[in-house]
This record gives sequence, structure tokens and C-alpha cells, in this order.
Amino acid sequence: MRIRPVRAASLAALLLFCAALSGGGRLSASEARTVDPDILARRAAGYLEQFRRDDLGQALRLFGQVARLAPRDPRGPAGVAQVRALRFLFGWDPDPDSLQAGVRAGQQAVEIAPESAEARWALGIVRLAEGRTTPALAEMDRAVQLAPEAFLAHFYRGMLLRALRRSAEAQEEAQAALRLSPASPAAQTLLGDCLQDERRFLEARNAYLTAAELDQHFLWARLGLAAAYQKQANFAAAEKTYTLTEQDFPEDRTRIRILAASLLVAGQNYEDAVTVYQGISETEQLSPPLMRRLLQAGRAYSLEKLGKAEEAEYFWSRLVEEFPEDYDGPVRDREVAAQAYEALARIHDSKGDATRADKLLERACAHRGMPFSVYATLAARQQTKGKVSEAVKTLRRGLAEAPPDEDWIIATQSLPSLSRALVAERSASRDTRAGAQALFEEAARKVAASSPSSHVPYMNLARGEALLKMNSQALGHLKQAVHNGFIGMEKVAVDPDFREVAADPGFKAISETR
Repeated sequence: MRIRPVRAASLAALLLFCAALSGGGRLSASEARTVDPDILARRAAGYLEQFRRDDLGQALRLFGQVARLAPRDPRGPAGVAQVRALRFLFGWDPDPDSLQAGVRAGQQAVEIAPESAEARWALGIVRLAEGRTTPALAEMDRAVQLAPEAFLAHFYRGMLLRALRRSAEAQEEAQAALRLSPASPAAQTLLGDCLQDERRFLEARNAYLTAAELDQHFLWARLGLAAAYQKQANFAAAEKTYTLTEQDFPEDRTRIRILAASLLVAGQNYEDAVTVYQGISETEQLSPPLMRRLLQAGRAYSLEKLGKAEEAEYFWSRLVEEFPEDYDGPVRDREVAAQAYEALARIHDSKGDATRADKLLERACAHRGMPFSVYATLAARQQTKGKVSEAVKTLRRGLAEAPPDEDWIIATQSLPSLSRALVAERSASRDTRAGAQALFEEAARKVAASSPSSHVPYMNLARGEALLKMNSQALGHLKQAVHNGFIGMEKVAVDPDFREVAADPGFKAISETR
């Protein structure tokens, strides 16, 4: 083999490289600045879109270098914002100071380039991590407008819409992200989450399994698969999935155990559930805040079921006290907080302190966007005390603020009792009766928009409307109930609640449609 002579310039470069290696392998600051920031930004973006712990660490390092080398390039601070937001959302860096550094980076990116889609979606995702969904959505909307063909614009917007329980829109964004990046495990997992929210569990599992096949070390997909099994009451498969996931992701043990403990609660194994929850330190930092809320709620619920009301009250109370008055975050957190308020009301009722229970429910309903069940519980108590007018207002507020994917089978159950209370209160004002009619009209619009396959919401509407002598509306909903499978019209014909409606000529036509 012939060895070529080394030229002086090449030899100098080689000696310089060797010297760098002998000094620990790091280039000096002046030498590092010869790296093209564009190359660093592209490499960092590749790491970021893996959405894994180690990759995000690499992305943060590289985006930080871009920010130092090219202070007017928005990709540096935008990338830093995204990484810090994702690490917080995935529970890998729960430090609030680190998240606030991400917020500042996102703001800086937008200041540098207000019309940069990347800057906008970066600020949007960090606002979501911060628990401020209203400004987050404004940034995401703007990002999609600026760059309709950008994968992350659609992906992040889909994450946000799912957090807001706007499931159909979230699924559209997940599909858009997949069209732009068909091999993305994260987009497949987001699609799985959206399908799971719609109770399409088989399709959801297929999406999670596809994501896991694309990346066997993708935690989000594994947790989604376990949750899908759990929601289908396939507890054995869910437990196995959680166990294997904990073995494969030991650094995420706390997060996995909090989620897996809910299996014990679902199986009414409250003693073991409490043991698991007690094994997680109360002082351990957790992110996002939902993780801590799930920990507190699971522990409190299990203690309450074990008859340890005083201990349960302590953890329910802590959850309520820590819930922000001006909360603007994901819907799931509101559901957990609502559970705490209702539990505390139940505990105070058992102590004979109904006044305090009422105040707790009123405080819960003062939060915007709480689940309809909280408003319905308060309204039922108001009806019992003869405060029908207040009950009508409470339910109307609940309808206006309930999440878009509210379960109307459950939500409409409270409506007939309100009508009965209104009929019984002969002194009800004209405004109260008008408000009740408007309530049913609003509920009917909500139910129609959700297009439930069950006949139950339509029967609940029809019964309440019949009691209020809203006969044409009641007949319309009876017809829809029959269309959705209701077969009890002969019983409706002799039901006192439907006395006037049954005498209408249209009633017979509906009865004969089956």
C-alpha cells in the first residue's frame, strides 16, 4: 500500500484536531463558531421530532447553540421553547423555572420574527405546557395559517385541541400531521388518543401498535395502549402493558405507577392502590400538573372507599386548594378537580354540614368549563330547597361551559327533574319558565350537534319538554328516540309525564313507525 505524503496545511489541520482530542475532545469557542447554525438547526429539528427523552436533550443543546451563534435566527429560541415545553408535558423536567425559561424563549422567537410559523407554534406549545390554552390556541391557529404544510403546526394544534376535548378537530389535525409525516410515531399516537376519546378502541389500539412498531422505545404509545385496554375493562392486558412499560422505561417509573394504580382502583383493590400512592413522595416534583392531581385524587378516592373519610378529606382538600382560580388549562384537570369538589361536598353532607357542601359546589361552578355533572349536582340541591330559578340558571351556565364532548346520556338525566320541580312550583315567574324553555332549546342543540347513537338523551329531552308543554319539541325528540332504537312507545302512551303529548295526532304517527 502506497502512503501519500501529507501536505503542510493538511498536517496542521490534523495536529489541531489531535490537540482538540487530547484536551477532552472539545473544540475551543472560536473553532465551534465555524459550525453552520443552519446545519445545527436542522439536526436539532430532527432530534426534536423523535419526541424521546435523550433526543430532546440533544435538541436542547443544539438549539441553544443556534441561539448563541445566530441571535436573530428565530429557530434557536423557538426550538428551546419547544423542547422545554415537551419535557415538561412528558414529565421529564418538572422544574417550573425551566418551563418559564421556555416561555421567555418562545416570546423572544416571536419578537424576532412575528410572521414565523415556527415561532408561533413554539410559543403555542409552551403556553399549553404553562396551562394557558386560550393564548396557546391563538398561536397554533396563526401557525397553521402561516405554514399549512408544516408537520409540527398541525401536530401541536392537534395536541391542544385534544386537551380541550375538541375530539373531531383534534383527529383532523392528527390525520393532517400523518399525511405530512406518515412514519411519525408521535402522530400515530396522537391519532390513537383521539380515537380512544371517541371510544373507538380497536382502531386506537391499532394506531398505538403502529407507533410502537415504528419506534419500540416510544413511551407515549405504550401508555396509550395500556389506557385503551383499561378503558375496555381488559385489566389483565392493561396490567401486563403497564408492567412491561415500567421495565423498559425505569426513569419514568413514577409516572407509570400513578397511571397503573388506577387499575387497582377500577378493580376495587383500594388497599393496594393506597400502598402504591403512598410509595410516591408528596414532595416529588411532577409534571404536568395533571400527574399530581391524579395522584391526589386516586389516593383520596381509595381512602374514602376504605372508610377513612378524614384522610380522604385531607387529600381532596389539597387538590382543591391547589387548583388555580383562573384555570385555563386542559379539560381533564377540570374533571379531576370537579371530582374533588363533589367528594368534599359528599363528606360534609355526611357530617351534617350541608351549608358548607353547598358553598363548595358553588365555588366549583365559579370555575369556567367544569364538567356538567358539577352544575347538575348543585342544581339538584337548589331544586330540593325550592330555588328553581337558581337551578335553571345553574344548568344554563353548565350547558354553556360544558366540554364539547360531554356525555349527554348522563348530562340530560337532570333535565326531567327540573321540569317536575318547575311544574310543582306554581308560583314560578314567567322569566323562570322562559329560562327553562331556553335551557331545553340549548340542550337540544348540544345533543343534536353530538349526534348520539343512543335514544336516551332524546327521551330525556322529550320527557322534560312534555312536562313543560313544549309539545312540538317533545314529539320531535320522541321521533328521534324511535329512530335511534326506542321501542317503548306503548308505555309512553300511558305515562303521566306525556299525557298531553300522547293526545296529539302526531304521537300516533310516531307510535306506528315501527
